[in-house]
Amino acid sequence: MPFLLKDLNQDIEGVPTSAGCRALAGRPAQQTSTIVERWRDAGLVIFGETTTPEFGSKGVTEADLFGPTRNPWDLDRTPGGSSGGAAAAVAARIIPVAAAPLGEPPIRIGALDTPAPLRAIAEGLLRTRTTWLARLTGAVDQMVQRSLGWVPCTQLANVTGRPAISLPLYGTPDGLPMGNQFVGRLQSEGLLLRLAANSSRRRRGTNAAPPARDDNNSATKSITPHHDQLRLIGKS
Repeated sequence: MPFLLKDLNQDIEGVPTSAGCRALAGRPAQQTSTIVERWRDAGLVIFGETTTPEFGSKGVTEADLFGPTRNPWDLDRTPGGSSGGAAAAVAARIIPVAAAPLGEPPIRIGALDTPAPLRAIAEGLLRTRTTWLARLTGAVDQMVQRSLGWVPCTQLANVTGRPAISLPLYGTPDGLPMGNQFVGRLQSEGLLLRLAANSSRRRRGTNAAPPARDDNNSATKSITPHHDQLRLIGKS
């Protein structure tokens, strides 16, 4: 089965990884992550990496390194984060499943981004090599907490190690799918996958794909090696 990794702590030795950080762009991974080895042993065919916000610290996937990742169902909306690239790839039906430590399901977050004044301050601190000032003032912690405040329900699964899954069981009045989060007990991944398979069978015949768009405004156009949501292994 074709499979995509997240560009964050899911490394293949020798393959560039960045964690969404411009300073790390192009840095080859020193070793292959254990989870990646297990996926390969299970028969998954890994062919690319999906985007993430810088170090996975935001509930939207809008790293300066790659630009904003778009929601295939509505290019004016975010696919969430920090696994927005994975969510977009699955939503666009490039693959049936992708590696994505659970972040916020799409649609309800809106189009969040770091305010322009804060971006300007951050760029100034980076240029002058005085980022330690931000740590002293607590500004970094405040920005991270404000961003992750949009995704409080997903953090419980992250910090406790519980497997979780988001399934599009409902939709908004204008036809956008709504992700519904299910959290299982430890080592219950199989149960969640069976739940997903059963849900998929029951939804057959429904509109489970993004609406068609013209070539100049394609929901899948931005998910190619030359755009912002997917980088092929071995490609620039």
